[in-house]
Amino acid sequence: MTVPNPEQKAKELKELLEETATALGGTNQSYIQLLKYLSQQNSLKVPGVFLPGQMVFFKYKPQTDRFIASDKPYDIFPLVIITDVHRDGFEGINIHFLSSKWRKELFQAVERFLPKRISGDPSLTRLGTTYARLGGSRKFKFFRPCYRRYVRSGFRKRPILIPAEFWEVMVDVDLALFAKGPKQTIRRMTYNSAIRSENNP
Repeated sequence: MTVPNPEQKAKELKELLEETATALGGTNQSYIQLLKYLSQQNSLKVPGVFLPGQMVFFKYKPQTDRFIASDKPYDIFPLVIITDVHRDGFEGINIHFLSSKWRKELFQAVERFLPKRISGDPSLTRLGTTYARLGGSRKFKFFRPCYRRYVRSGFRKRPILIPAEFWEVMVDVDLALFAKGPKQTIRRMTYNSAIRSENNP
Protein backbone atom coordinates (compact mmCIF):
# COMPACT_ATOMS: atom_id res chain seq x y z
CA MET A 1 0.00 0.00 0.00
CA THR A 2 1.40 3.39 -1.05
CA VAL A 3 1.49 6.02 1.66
CA PRO A 4 0.43 9.45 0.29
CA ASN A 5 3.15 12.11 0.43
CA PRO A 6 2.41 15.48 2.08
CA GLU A 7 1.54 17.14 -1.23
CA GLN A 8 -0.92 14.38 -2.09
CA LYS A 9 -2.54 14.57 1.34
CA ALA A 10 -2.86 18.34 1.11
CA LYS A 11 -4.48 18.07 -2.32
CA GLU A 12 -6.81 15.35 -1.08
CA LEU A 13 -7.95 17.40 1.92
CA LYS A 14 -8.40 20.55 -0.17
CA GLU A 15 -10.65 18.72 -2.65
CA LEU A 16 -12.66 17.20 0.19
CA LEU A 17 -13.23 20.55 1.91
CA GLU A 18 -14.07 22.40 -1.29
CA GLU A 19 -16.59 19.72 -2.19
CA THR A 20 -18.31 19.73 1.20
CA ALA A 21 -18.29 23.54 1.53
CA THR A 22 -20.50 23.85 -1.56
CA ALA A 23 -22.71 20.82 -0.81
CA LEU A 24 -25.79 20.47 1.37
CA GLY A 25 -24.80 21.23 4.94
CA GLY A 26 -21.94 23.47 3.84
CA THR A 27 -19.30 24.31 6.43
CA ASN A 28 -20.96 22.11 9.04
CA GLN A 29 -20.20 19.11 6.81
CA SER A 30 -16.69 20.45 6.17
CA TYR A 31 -16.04 20.39 9.92
CA ILE A 32 -17.29 16.79 10.17
CA GLN A 33 -15.24 15.65 7.18
CA LEU A 34 -12.12 17.41 8.48
CA LEU A 35 -12.59 15.59 11.79
CA LYS A 36 -12.86 12.25 9.98
CA TYR A 37 -9.94 12.93 7.66
CA LEU A 38 -7.54 13.91 10.43
CA SER A 39 -8.66 10.87 12.43
CA GLN A 40 -7.86 8.61 9.46
CA GLN A 41 -4.41 10.23 9.22
CA ASN A 42 -3.85 9.75 12.99
CA SER A 43 -3.47 13.53 13.18
CA LEU A 44 -6.64 14.44 15.05
CA LYS A 45 -6.12 16.53 18.18
CA VAL A 46 -8.80 18.45 20.05
CA PRO A 47 -6.74 20.48 22.52
CA GLY A 48 -7.82 20.82 26.11
CA VAL A 49 -5.04 23.36 26.58
CA PHE A 50 -4.61 26.15 24.04
CA LEU A 51 -1.22 27.65 23.17
CA PRO A 52 -0.11 30.70 21.18
CA GLY A 53 0.72 29.79 17.60
CA GLN A 54 -1.84 27.00 17.25
CA MET A 55 -4.23 27.12 14.32
CA VAL A 56 -7.73 25.92 15.25
CA PHE A 57 -11.04 25.50 13.43
CA PHE A 58 -14.36 25.32 15.28
CA LYS A 59 -18.01 26.36 15.45
CA TYR A 60 -18.85 29.35 17.59
CA LYS A 61 -21.68 31.51 18.87
CA PRO A 62 -21.05 34.79 20.74
CA GLN A 63 -22.25 34.75 24.34
CA THR A 64 -22.68 38.33 25.53
CA ASP A 65 -26.16 39.83 25.32
CA ARG A 66 -24.68 43.09 24.10
CA PHE A 67 -22.97 41.42 21.15
CA ILE A 68 -25.99 39.27 20.30
CA ALA A 69 -28.23 42.35 20.28
CA SER A 70 -25.82 44.30 18.07
CA ASP A 71 -25.59 44.20 14.29
CA LYS A 72 -21.88 43.31 14.42
CA PRO A 73 -21.16 40.35 12.09
CA TYR A 74 -19.40 37.22 13.27
CA ASP A 75 -18.00 34.03 11.75
CA ILE A 76 -19.87 30.88 12.76
CA PHE A 77 -16.86 28.70 11.82
CA PRO A 78 -13.72 30.64 12.73
CA LEU A 79 -10.24 29.66 11.57
CA VAL A 80 -8.03 31.22 14.21
CA ILE A 81 -4.30 31.57 14.69
CA ILE A 82 -4.03 31.90 18.47
CA THR A 83 -1.94 34.75 19.86
CA ASP A 84 -2.91 34.90 23.54
CA VAL A 85 -4.57 32.47 25.95
CA HIS A 86 -6.78 33.29 28.93
CA ARG A 87 -8.61 31.19 31.48
CA ASP A 88 -11.92 31.25 29.58
CA GLY A 89 -10.52 30.72 26.08
CA PHE A 90 -8.17 32.54 23.74
CA GLU A 91 -7.62 35.50 21.42
CA GLY A 92 -6.24 35.49 17.91
CA ILE A 93 -6.54 36.23 14.21
CA ASN A 94 -9.62 34.87 12.48
CA ILE A 95 -8.27 35.00 8.94
CA HIS A 96 -11.71 34.28 7.50
CA PHE A 97 -12.37 38.00 7.76
CA LEU A 98 -9.98 38.49 4.84
CA SER A 99 -10.49 37.67 1.18
CA SER A 100 -8.33 34.92 -0.32
CA LYS A 101 -5.54 37.22 -1.55
CA TRP A 102 -5.07 39.05 1.74
CA ARG A 103 -5.40 36.08 4.07
CA LYS A 104 -2.69 34.30 2.05
CA GLU A 105 -0.50 37.41 2.22
CA LEU A 106 -0.94 37.69 5.99
CA PHE A 107 -0.31 34.00 6.59
CA GLN A 108 2.80 33.98 4.38
CA ALA A 109 4.16 37.00 6.27
CA VAL A 110 3.57 35.25 9.60
CA GLU A 111 5.31 32.09 8.36
CA ARG A 112 8.23 33.98 6.88
CA PHE A 113 8.97 36.61 9.49
CA LEU A 114 7.96 35.07 12.82
CA PRO A 115 9.81 32.18 14.46
CA LYS A 116 8.11 28.80 14.56
CA ARG A 117 8.11 26.33 17.43
CA ILE A 118 9.05 23.17 15.51
CA SER A 119 8.06 19.73 16.76
CA GLY A 120 8.80 16.28 15.39
CA ASP A 121 5.04 15.79 15.44
CA PRO A 122 3.68 18.18 12.74
CA SER A 123 0.43 18.53 14.66
CA LEU A 124 2.36 20.13 17.54
CA THR A 125 4.37 22.64 15.47
CA ARG A 126 3.22 26.19 16.21
CA LEU A 127 3.50 29.61 14.61
CA GLY A 128 5.33 32.36 16.46
CA THR A 129 2.30 34.59 16.88
CA THR A 130 1.79 36.99 19.77
CA TYR A 131 -0.12 40.27 19.76
CA ALA A 132 3.09 42.20 20.49
CA ARG A 133 4.98 40.67 17.56
CA LEU A 134 2.13 41.23 15.12
CA GLY A 135 1.62 44.80 16.25
CA GLY A 136 5.28 45.63 15.82
CA SER A 137 5.41 45.55 12.02
CA ARG A 138 3.38 46.78 9.05
CA LYS A 139 4.01 43.42 7.38
CA PHE A 140 1.11 42.15 9.49
CA LYS A 141 -1.22 45.13 8.94
CA PHE A 142 -4.22 42.93 8.19
CA PHE A 143 -4.24 41.24 11.57
CA ARG A 144 -5.88 44.00 13.65
CA PRO A 145 -9.37 44.02 12.08
CA CYS A 146 -9.35 40.19 12.22
CA TYR A 147 -8.48 40.06 15.90
CA ARG A 148 -11.13 38.40 18.07
CA ARG A 149 -11.63 36.97 21.56
CA TYR A 150 -13.29 33.55 21.93
CA VAL A 151 -14.61 32.00 25.14
CA ARG A 152 -15.13 28.30 25.84
CA SER A 153 -18.83 28.76 26.60
CA GLY A 154 -19.32 29.88 22.98
CA PHE A 155 -17.91 26.71 21.41
CA ARG A 156 -20.64 24.85 19.53
CA LYS A 157 -18.19 22.38 18.03
CA ARG A 158 -14.86 21.96 19.79
CA PRO A 159 -11.72 23.48 18.24
CA ILE A 160 -9.76 21.10 16.01
CA LEU A 161 -5.99 21.60 16.01
CA ILE A 162 -4.76 22.00 12.42
CA PRO A 163 -1.42 20.22 11.79
CA ALA A 164 1.32 22.29 10.12
CA GLU A 165 1.15 20.20 6.95
CA PHE A 166 -2.43 21.43 6.39
CA TRP A 167 -2.07 25.09 7.35
CA GLU A 168 -1.91 26.28 3.75
CA VAL A 169 -4.94 24.18 2.77
CA MET A 170 -7.06 25.70 5.53
CA VAL A 171 -5.95 29.21 4.57
CA ASP A 172 -6.67 28.54 0.91
CA VAL A 173 -10.13 26.96 1.21
CA ASP A 174 -12.91 29.39 2.08
CA LEU A 175 -14.87 27.86 4.97
CA ALA A 176 -16.16 31.14 6.42
CA LEU A 177 -19.84 31.29 7.32
CA PHE A 178 -20.83 34.76 8.47
CA ALA A 179 -23.88 35.81 10.42
CA LYS A 180 -25.32 39.33 10.23
CA GLY A 181 -23.82 40.32 6.91
CA PRO A 182 -22.73 39.23 3.42
CA LYS A 183 -19.22 37.82 3.13
CA GLN A 184 -18.00 40.29 0.50
CA THR A 185 -19.21 43.31 2.46
CA ILE A 186 -17.60 42.10 5.70
CA ARG A 187 -14.30 41.45 3.97
CA ARG A 188 -14.33 44.81 2.24
CA MET A 189 -14.87 46.48 5.63
CA THR A 190 -11.95 44.48 7.06
CA TYR A 191 -9.67 45.53 4.22
CA ASN A 192 -10.65 49.19 4.51
CA SER A 193 -10.08 49.11 8.26
CA ALA A 194 -6.57 47.68 7.78
CA ILE A 195 -5.67 50.32 5.20
CA ARG A 196 -6.96 53.15 7.41
CA SER A 197 -4.90 51.85 10.32
CA GLU A 198 -1.80 51.67 8.14
CA ASN A 199 -2.27 55.24 6.94
CA ASN A 200 -2.99 56.51 10.46
CA PRO A 201 -0.62 54.59 12.76
